[in-house]
Amino acid sequence: MGHIAHPLQPAVQAALSYAGHVALAALVQLALVLGTPLVLAALMQPVARWSERWTEQLVGRRSAWVAVGCVATALHEGGHAAFALLFRHEVTRVKWFDFEARDGSLGRVDHRYDPTSAYQRVGRFFIGLGPVVVGALVLWIAARLLLGTHAAASSAAAPAHTPSTLDATARALAAQLGASVRDVGRLVAALAPGRWQTWVFLYAAYVAGSAMRLSSSDLRSVGAGLWTVGCLLLLVDALTLWAGPLATSGAMAVARALELCNAALVAAIALQALGGGMALVLTHGVRALTARRAAPASG
Repeated sequence: MGHIAHPLQPAVQAALSYAGHVALAALVQLALVLGTPLVLAALMQPVARWSERWTEQLVGRRSAWVAVGCVATALHEGGHAAFALLFRHEVTRVKWFDFEARDGSLGRVDHRYDPTSAYQRVGRFFIGLGPVVVGALVLWIAARLLLGTHAAASSAAAPAHTPSTLDATARALAAQLGASVRDVGRLVAALAPGRWQTWVFLYAAYVAGSAMRLSSSDLRSVGAGLWTVGCLLLLVDALTLWAGPLATSGAMAVARALELCNAALVAAIALQALGGGMALVLTHGVRALTARRAAPASG
């Protein structure tokens, strides 16, 4: 006796297939828009901490704070505050910088939001990443004003087709990262040690890179907001995917708009690594010279 298919079985299978395509589309869109910036921002954290540690070893904590830390902290908190206001959070307090902070927090932005508002909940993601966006913007402006517009131009090319699989998305992300590295290469080529603009740019870029370092509370805010962003993407895709990859095309447009941010992150990581490396070498050199002078003469 043959098996009789349930009349609802084809509909259930079609619904499950559609749900799978919706989930894949949302994952592709998140990867296109946030994949490269989040990876670079995550890489920035240990590099900036390492650079900060060796810079403080070389010049002292207070000197490093006066030269870089206070400006970077104010820029960092400004990024949080700007996005908190943009997403209609109520900012109750801003501590721009406090070297003598008893609670260990050199800077702080306190804000409240309505948890029933999807817009304000999404804002938590952007508020957490605010210092990264603002730091990248500062670096880009410094490049345009001090090194010329050609040094800040983006060279990334859009994918020939809208990615619809994880493999295609990975190739698109690799192309984005490669284009950002090429942008930084052009930026380095524009540096001229004999020009004062170069040194002002390097200082501004180092400060911007320091401002991009996120705290654990920042990362928690990013994670909470990302959950809301993902749920909204699933809803949008569920409503529109039947008509074509509309949301994915929009994600590609946003990803192209973020190419300069990616290039700024690559440049900031490179400068932080270079600054930390120079501080490490100089610190060990000073220690070796001091030890040699302190050693008793032999013979």
